[in-house]
Amino acid sequence: PMRGSQRAAAGALLLALLPTALEWLLAREFAVHTSGGVLITGASTGIGHHAAVALARQGYHVYAGVRKEADAAAISGAGIATLHPVTIDVADSASLAAAVASVGDALEALGLPLIAVVNNAGISKDLPVEVQSLSSARQVFDVNYFGAVDVTQQFLPLLRAAGGGARIVTTGSLAGWISMPGTATYSGTKHALEAFSDALRMELQPHDISVSLIKPGYVVTEIGAKALAGSDPEALARSNPAGHALYKDFLELEAIRVKHVFELAPGPEVTTEVITHAITSRHPKTRYFVGAAGVLPGWVAARIKWLLPDRLWDLMIAYEEIITRSLA
Repeated sequence: PMRGSQRAAAGALLLALLPTALEWLLAREFAVHTSGGVLITGASTGIGHHAAVALARQGYHVYAGVRKEADAAAISGAGIATLHPVTIDVADSASLAAAVASVGDALEALGLPLIAVVNNAGISKDLPVEVQSLSSARQVFDVNYFGAVDVTQQFLPLLRAAGGGARIVTTGSLAGWISMPGTATYSGTKHALEAFSDALRMELQPHDISVSLIKPGYVVTEIGAKALAGSDPEALARSNPAGHALYKDFLELEAIRVKHVFELAPGPEVTTEVITHAITSRHPKTRYFVGAAGVLPGWVAARIKWLLPDRLWDLMIAYEEIITRSLA
């Protein structure tokens, strides 16, 4: 017979696996488009660029959204006939309207539908709440959240014209479920994308359009370096000396922690794999956990956060701070 500790362990394992089992049992089938157009925002570098190249090499006509002419030139010079740069600023509705017209005309000339939109554009400018400027916070929401909403609204008519089986894929984050200290703004946008994707998925069920949310943990991309720059203690000292004095130790430790976790993180190939699955599978998932959360896989960290009371989770994060101090 099983001992009490063994029964408890088995029960915990079953509880952790239950969501996965139910997801498999309730998987919904969608038509798969083996050709057509795919729009990816934030495709100049990192996750978006890697996915754009991979999907173009599979034969999809990929419209890689960039803001800078130099990035557009680099994409054009990649030598992939089905990879097309398109100028998009997701925080500018007029820019999006022009992109919709450009992509629509290009696909009409090819006789192809738009079969997927990947909302990937994102920025990170985080500081502790007390010293975070509202202008920076609003800019992050304008790009990460409102940008995704605007892109989706403007491109949905083209997706609906595909006749069923079109896909909307949004790059969220493990930060949409796990908020770390000092990341209130970025995590706030990713929490918002959770609600956005859930509501959108149910709204588009009658139109046979799949909606998936990608939830990366730490993945090695340029946004990590930019996040560190945005939390630069010296920059805060120049703009807000009093705030710098309050949070100097925290920011210095955070820079060490983030540097360490990125050293353990995989590259964007892990996100490209699940983005491709969300677009090409007959049974796309509603959520994909990828990447790392320090020494743990992202999905494991998410399960632990789900199971533990908040106060116990807070103690774990405090313990991580002690570990970080030992790395300093």
